[in-house]
Amino acid sequence: MTSNLSKKRQRPESDAARTPSKPAPVVFRTPGETVDTLLSVLGQDYHVYSSILKRHSNFFRKFLDSPDKSGKPASAQFRYHYVTVIDKDDAKAWFLESSEMGTPATADQIAGLTDMDQQSDAFSDLLKAMYHRPFKVQNFSHLLVITAIADIYCALPILSAALSGALLGSRMFEKNKSNIWRTVITSHPNFFKRSTT
Repeated sequence: MTSNLSKKRQRPESDAARTPSKPAPVVFRTPGETVDTLLSVLGQDYHVYSSILKRHSNFFRKFLDSPDKSGKPASAQFRYHYVTVIDKDDAKAWFLESSEMGTPATADQIAGLTDMDQQSDAFSDLLKAMYHRPFKVQNFSHLLVITAIADIYCALPILSAALSGALLGSRMFEKNKSNIWRTVITSHPNFFKRSTT
């Protein structure tokens, strides 16, 4: 006697089961503010406030309402939408640009970026700094990446203000304590110059 269970055909996996799903959006909320900006950064969507971005980033202060944009809301829910764009001269580099102006990077282009996960984490931590949310600097490489991203988006002062809390308890001080700060200061002298003004 044979079992009917062994004769059943296996159903193929659906396309949805085989394709990795997009992560849920990260929503930064602040009392008294309305989420009006969608940042699509390296495959992760962030719902944020333009007022916070403008307050802490000269890049966003200048470009969110630049005259070269149509002035129309990006969608019914968001006034602004910025997307990851791959640099035409360097396929391993990315930046954010208004969805009106730039062609969003494809999933394959994003996957081909160097240290994409670390860059994504660093951008998320920069947003946490802007919102005064806690984050930890995981290692020296993470510190360099988050500093470089903050420099690109003209947000070094807010990162500098948030770093003391982010460095407390960081694993990066377990080894090579004497060389870490010397390397940081020589790698990014403008970071420390701007943060004190």
